[in-house]
Parts: sequence; C-alpha cells; structure tokens
Amino acid sequence: MGATGMAGTVNDLVRGLNWSPLATMLMILGIYLVLGMFMDTLAMIVLTIPIVRPIVIGLGYAPIWFGVMMVLVAETSVLTPPIGMLCYVVHGVRGRGDLTDVFIGVPPPFIIALMAMIALMLAVPLRLLKLPSIQPAHGQVQLLPQSAQR
Repeated sequence: MGATGMAGTVNDLVRGLNWSPLATMLMILGIYLVLGMFMDTLAMIVLTIPIVRPIVIGLGYAPIWFGVMMVLVAETSVLTPPIGMLCYVVHGVRGRGDLTDVFIGVPPPFIIALMAMIALMLAVPLRLLKLPSIQPAHGQVQLLPQSAQR
C-alpha cells in the first residue's frame, strides 16, 4: 500500500474535508464497526492501519491511545450481528442451549459497556494516557515522556 501512495491520497482526502478531529475519529470508528461486522479482526487491522494511522496521528491523537481504541472497536464489531463471531465462540464454550439464546443475551450488555468505554476514551483521551504515569512501579516503562507529564 505504501508503494501505491494510497495512504497519502486518503490522508489528503480526509484533511480536505476540514472536519474536526472528533468528527473524523467518529467517521473512522464507524467504518471500523462496519468492517468488523464482516471481516476478521486481525485482517481488518492489518489491512487498514497503514492508511488510518497517519490520519489519526495527524489529528493529534497518541498512537497508544489509538491502539487501545482499535482493540475496543474491533471487539465491539465482532459481537454485533449479522455475523457476530464471538457469539459463536460463546455458544461453543457454553455447550448447551440454542444459538439464538446467545445472540439475544450476550451482545446487548457487552456492546453497551464497550460503547461506554469508547465514548469515555473519546471524551478524555489525554487523561487516560496519564493514568499509568501517576504512580509507576519501579522499572516500568512510562507511556508519556517526562516533559508531557507536567
């Protein structure tokens, strides 16, 4: 994808929209939710990160924050119908009952919880990055440089 220049073209297109960083992130997350309904999580991330990562960094978001956000959105998308791959896993582990019971019972509470976490991360992204550096244990790597912690 780097040889074709697709990442740069998409980046220029998104910057040309003149949307706010929040609106652009909501668009990106919406695309990931739809992609995850039909694609495997690993394939979705591997195919799209080279295109989306420069856009997200250009918006001013931290790469670590975006990585955590990607995991949350990917897990949310594999719970949702029409495919809902994690529901099949839960049904297989459960070993009893009907698959429709799993599709009725599993997704709503987990999707609500994951959407709440995504909304919290969108509302206060920098605060969440400072949490590990408040009182790091001896020898742990800090997520933010010393100059950004003040």
